[in-house]
Amino acid sequence: MAPAESDPDSEIFFRLHKPENRPSSGSLRRLAGGFSGAGVYRYEAPAGPFILRIWPASVQSPSRLNRLAHFLSRLDSSQPTRVPVPIPDTMGDLFGFYRQRLFHIEPFLPGSPLPVHPNQQTLTAAMHAIAALHVESAKYVPPSGRSGEIREASLGLSPALQRRLELLHEVLKRGIARKQGSNADPALAQQVDLLRLRLENLLPESAAQALQLLQSAASTPLLLQPVARDLWREHVLMADGQISGVIDWAATGTDSVATDLTRLLGSLLGNNLEAWTDAVKAYSDVRPLSNAERETLQAFDLSNLLLSAIRCCERCYTMTEREKAAAMLRRLEEYLDRLEGYHQFRLSESL
Repeated sequence: MAPAESDPDSEIFFRLHKPENRPSSGSLRRLAGGFSGAGVYRYEAPAGPFILRIWPASVQSPSRLNRLAHFLSRLDSSQPTRVPVPIPDTMGDLFGFYRQRLFHIEPFLPGSPLPVHPNQQTLTAAMHAIAALHVESAKYVPPSGRSGEIREASLGLSPALQRRLELLHEVLKRGIARKQGSNADPALAQQVDLLRLRLENLLPESAAQALQLLQSAASTPLLLQPVARDLWREHVLMADGQISGVIDWAATGTDSVATDLTRLLGSLLGNNLEAWTDAVKAYSDVRPLSNAERETLQAFDLSNLLLSAIRCCERCYTMTEREKAAAMLRRLEEYLDRLEGYHQFRLSESL
């Protein structure tokens, strides 16, 4: 379990780090974070603001995180948009273990998350920055002898689309799970039930469309390269009118750039087809999309949207923290609003 802000044992996280990278005063301030189970804390140090990131208990592979750190280091140094690179301690280690949890420290990246439905200038800046990141990540070469999720760019079938095709078939067989946690709020479960009914009403038509798109797109060869795979609007930071950083690369792996594009644009623009068209054009000004990438965008978008809604609904039943449960409910409503209007969202016809 991540330490509370007042936990005196928290100093153990910093004992091997340089004095200038340790907290100088005050306590660790827990940030809201996402739904992964990670503990994310900001603190002030003589060298500046830092983040202490405590990984979820499910992440137990230092070698995987070292490969991620190597990739982020190369990406951060090759283009202007900052990404958070773990900082080694005095022993040269990037990650430590405490209470069976991996942890590391990284610089705090300033900026505010992108707003929903940004103006044209902000949208263009974001697309140019993401495209530049993708251009550089496609050049990444892992250290010799290392294998894993982050590989060199190559042509192949999208792992994300193939996995989503499998997941969708599984969901259609078993239905949407309703497994309420022992400490879950009954009132929350009632709210989820209402949203679940909306989702179940949408599922037959949405799943049929998604399956049709996936069966074609999952067999389409695409350029596969390192991508974030979980690029959400809150992960793209803006300061002084410029994109200042992109955070939360925990899910990084090798797949099509469409995984990043569609997840980010769905969270930013909803079903605004005109804005999507402008965003794809701005992205393509820096990193042109192939015909195959354009043709599979709708499959990436709808499959992500539908499966995210299902996963979000199922997780809502097990949430015990009121604040996170409320945030997840809002996220689920956002997904459902998009799905209800998706029959008018003909992305492939507009690009």
